[in-house]
Amino acid sequence: MFALFLAAFYTIKIVFLKRKNDLFINVKDFVSSFNNSFTQLSEKYLSANFLNSIARETGFLKREKKLTALMFLSSLVCADLSQCKSSLLNLKGEIQEQYHCTISREGLHKRFTQEAVDFLRATLTRLLWEASVQEMGTNITSSKFNRITIKDSTKFRLDKSLIDQYPGYKSFNKEYSLMNIQYEFDIKSGNWLCLELTRATRNDQLDSKETLENIEKGDLSIRDLGYVTMDYLKGVIKAEAYFLNRLHPSMKAYHIKNGVLQPVDWKKIDSLMRRNHLPHLALDVFLDKKKKIKVRMLIEAVPENIAEKRIKDATIAGKRKDGYTPTKEYKIKSHYNIFITNAHEDIMPLAEASMFYRLRWQIELIFKTWKSLASIDKVKKIKKERFECQLYARLIWILLNWKIYQAIDYCIKKLAPKEGCSVQKFFNMVNKQSFSLRNILGKLRNIKRWFKEVLIPLIPDLMIERKFNKPTHKQILNELCQC
Repeated sequence: MFALFLAAFYTIKIVFLKRKNDLFINVKDFVSSFNNSFTQLSEKYLSANFLNSIARETGFLKREKKLTALMFLSSLVCADLSQCKSSLLNLKGEIQEQYHCTISREGLHKRFTQEAVDFLRATLTRLLWEASVQEMGTNITSSKFNRITIKDSTKFRLDKSLIDQYPGYKSFNKEYSLMNIQYEFDIKSGNWLCLELTRATRNDQLDSKETLENIEKGDLSIRDLGYVTMDYLKGVIKAEAYFLNRLHPSMKAYHIKNGVLQPVDWKKIDSLMRRNHLPHLALDVFLDKKKKIKVRMLIEAVPENIAEKRIKDATIAGKRKDGYTPTKEYKIKSHYNIFITNAHEDIMPLAEASMFYRLRWQIELIFKTWKSLASIDKVKKIKKERFECQLYARLIWILLNWKIYQAIDYCIKKLAPKEGCSVQKFFNMVNKQSFSLRNILGKLRNIKRWFKEVLIPLIPDLMIERKFNKPTHKQILNELCQC
């Protein structure tokens, strides 16, 4: 279904404007390995025969019906409207227009079953697995880390009718239904490593414990505080990988003094750094007296206004809850970014820790894009199975477009390793060109003509722009991995 569109990325020469010197640069085609793997992704995993096999495995297709697995998936994936605006009438018209298949709204409603959910989940899983093992090349060669994996979760509210299936948290005597998505990707290659829909009550700490087997030797794992547990840190070390995290407030750091573990004295550290005007400080410490995990604690001073904001925010949050006020130690630590890692100085110098950690914010940008441009969080009251089917279909749409994003990003980086394609700009373009794309996928418009007239002129405008004279994450990643 998507093969014709995607194949054009590898057969047509791309001409675009390199902004820095206003020169037109010719790019022949993408690497053959990516061409082969991407063709396999589209032709094999989105073919009618393969989808039918998944549909039979999951019980969605038990006998021949006029509404095939391909029709069902395509109508949901290619829907122009977000879930909150889409109706059975819209989907019915979509199927009739694209495939000349007549089905009643009642008949379509009955097709949203648990078997349909299983079918779309299995399709996404196989697409995700195939996409994650594809090798396209990153233009970044580094002996430091095999992958730089970033993981986080995002939540959004559902209609209260789904509260039994997707319970949320009680807040101000109200209880909400929440959806939670666990997502992990390798920022070096751009490949997705994990995408899982879970209950919001399954917290990040539990996820980090249950997914330790996904960590590979040589990985650098960067995660939010919610994932940082002693079991997680030990698991990363056991896998011969590396972690970089902020020091969790509940974790105590100890150092050996006179042969005995003693808590780190933050008052002395603060005095030392201020007296000697040190921007950074590295200490070898132990976490937890019993498990005694040895780490490097990297301390970075922050501007005074940031420290004041942290203290103010903590004070306000404390008053809202139980009258908590920040301790003296908390106020001292607010003047510093405090990281922990098991990476040695030669592969993660002290001054580079914060730059590595800045890469984590890219996952927040991706979540923002999913919500603001792909509208995954725009949900109305419908039955559970239909909601899940439409959400899985939307995630399939995001994944397929992400592979196109990777192709454009690779094209840009091949010419200028420190440049790249903007996630927000790309998905904004995809939304605006959705009608054209639908016609191409339906073979109603000449793909080569669309490619030349629509996509090529847009590529220069999809490049990441520096803001406030700060380096982009692509520039940071290139600098950190090349040095």
